[in-house]
Amino acid sequence: MLDALKIDRAYLAGYSYGGWLTLNYAISAPERVNRIVVLSPAGSFLRNVRQFTLRAMPMMFFPKRFLVDSFMRWLTFAENLQDRDVRHLSDCLMDQMYLGFKHFHMQVETLQVGPNPFSDDELRAMQVPTLLLIGQQEVLYDPVAALDRARRLIPDFQGELVARAGHDMPYSQHQVVDEGILGFLKERPRSVGSTHTDTAAA
Repeated sequence: MLDALKIDRAYLAGYSYGGWLTLNYAISAPERVNRIVVLSPAGSFLRNVRQFTLRAMPMMFFPKRFLVDSFMRWLTFAENLQDRDVRHLSDCLMDQMYLGFKHFHMQVETLQVGPNPFSDDELRAMQVPTLLLIGQQEVLYDPVAALDRARRLIPDFQGELVARAGHDMPYSQHQVVDEGILGFLKERPRSVGSTHTDTAAA
C-alpha cells in the first residue's frame, strides 16, 4: 500500500488489534516507519485475559446483538457511559461490530493471526520512536504491567496511563488522547532525510 501511494516512510497509528498490527509492522519493517502511536493494544505486551476469549468467541460464531452489547460494556469504563456523547459513540461502535459479525464470517485462519505478545528481543530491537497510551481501567490485561514492560524494553519510548478509561479510551477520553498523539507526532524526527513522509492508520 505504501509503495502504491509512493510513501517511503510513514507515521502509523493503531488501536486495539490495530495497535498490535502497528507494532508488528514497525518491528518487521522499521525502515518504512518514522514514528508509531499505539492505543490500548490487544495482547502486544501481555496476553489478553482468558475472559476476553470467553466473551469474544460466542459473538463471532453466534452474532447476536446482546452478545456484542455485553462484550462492549465489559470493555468500557462504566462511569463513562453516563456521558451522553460517549454513550452515543459506544452505541455506534456496537452497531458496527454487530453488523460486521453478522455479515462477515471469519475463517479459522483469520482467528489464528495474533495478537500474541512480542518477545523481549523483538521489543529491545525496536528502532522506531513509540507512543503507548493505555486506559487506567483496561480489562484486557494489567495496564500497569503492560506499560512497565514496554517502557523497560522499547529504547525510544513514551507512554502513560489515561485515567477514567478502559478499552474505550480513544473516544471516551479523546481530548487527552488527541493532545498526546499530536504532541508526539509533531516532535522533530531524530534523522531527517529527503524521503516522502505521510500518515497512515492501522
